[in-house]
Amino acid sequence: MEGLPSTFVHSVCASGSPIPGLSYSDSDVASADLMGSIEVYRYSPDDPVALNRDWYPIITFASPDSMLLVRGPISDWDHWLDKIPERLRGAEVLGLPPGHTDVPEGA
Repeated sequence: MEGLPSTFVHSVCASGSPIPGLSYSDSDVASADLMGSIEVYRYSPDDPVALNRDWYPIITFASPDSMLLVRGPISDWDHWLDKIPERLRGAEVLGLPPGHTDVPEGA
């Protein structure tokens, strides 16, 4: 995300859970535990929608010394949006991107 100009960043949402049993796999990862995710919402001036969403799953492998790994970005069915999803309504706002003073709509 360091390469993304702050003027394009709408909001970043992160969540996590120590609940075991949430599995994750993709073409490079056969099996891992899903510990959380990061969702990046950015303005999309060249698209016919207001926002683009990229998803970054946070995973770990079952071992005593396992560390957290971030995969992505993943653009899925929820990539092109006109507004922040209802499921994030009421989310706690911990900070705003540099230069922004308004809380994102829906937070």
